Amino acid sequence: MKLKVKDIDIASGGPLIAVVNYRDAVMLDLHVMDRIKIRKGRKIETVVVDIAQSKKIVPRGRIGVFEEVISSLKLKNNDLIDIAIARKPLSIDYIKKKLDGQRLTKKEKYKK
Repeated sequence: MKLKVKDIDIASGGPLIAVVNYRDAVMLDLHVMDRIKIRKGRKIETVVVDIAQSKKIVPRGRIGVFEEVISSLKLKNNDLIDIAIARKPLSIDYIKKKLDGQRLTKKEKYKK
């Protein structure tokens, strides 16, 4: 999906964060703390998603990005970027398996 950048002038102090409009999030089946890949040209970053409940902060068709993302991808207001849902880390599957009382295989235990 293509979205226009909105610099929301907030720094997280570390993690890469983007804010998506509630309606766009529903359309993409995104939830808070999901990860998406943002691509501008050849540069790609994986960022954590937050969701704006109001169109005041992030209108539909736009993506609010924190300063760390702006800097990393060299973004400007109104740049058109591509986003895609990032695969969840394999470790999540392993944790779920353990919580369900299952054993991990040797391959799963030592996978890096």
